[in-house]
Amino acid sequence: MSVKIKIPKVFQYYMKDKTEMLEVNGSTVGECLDILVGKFPELKMFIYKEEGKLVILTLVYVNEDYLHRLDLISRQRW
Repeated sequence: MSVKIKIPKVFQYYMKDKTEMLEVNGSTVGECLDILVGKFPELKMFIYKEEGKLVILTLVYVNEDYLHRLDLISRQRW
């Protein structure tokens, strides 16, 4: 499934390519975040802790609805 990821301005500051929107093909939130970090490794420290868990301040929205971290764990698909 094609998913658009809007990248906040604060993250764009750290990116070599100042992309505002990235379209990825992923079937889960985690898959899409992995693709984002694969394309822009400099964002990894803002999204994931060392052990691969989401940083507490990572905010994820799907169709403008905020997903709480527990929702991310329980939802397998969009």
